[in-house]
Amino acid sequence: MQSQVDKRRRLPWALIRLTVGFFQITGAVASLVLLVETGVSTVSLASVVLTGLFTAFSVLLFGRRTTRWPGSPLGRKGEYGES
Repeated sequence: MQSQVDKRRRLPWALIRLTVGFFQITGAVASLVLLVETGVSTVSLASVVLTGLFTAFSVLLFGRRTTRWPGSPLGRKGEYGES
């Protein structure tokens, strides 16, 4: 029962993280294309700034959460039963 409640609580955050990541990737590609095609223009700089805001938003919300799995350099030694 506890895991079902935990999944329901984590799902909205997962969707927000996925959406912000989508906008980061799309914004980075759009910014690069605009910079190559139009040079340094108002539109290309606005795209770069908007993408930077999405990146800052992502770091503020999710920057401290790290994924740790066995064998990961992020995991602490002995945390998963390794010696």
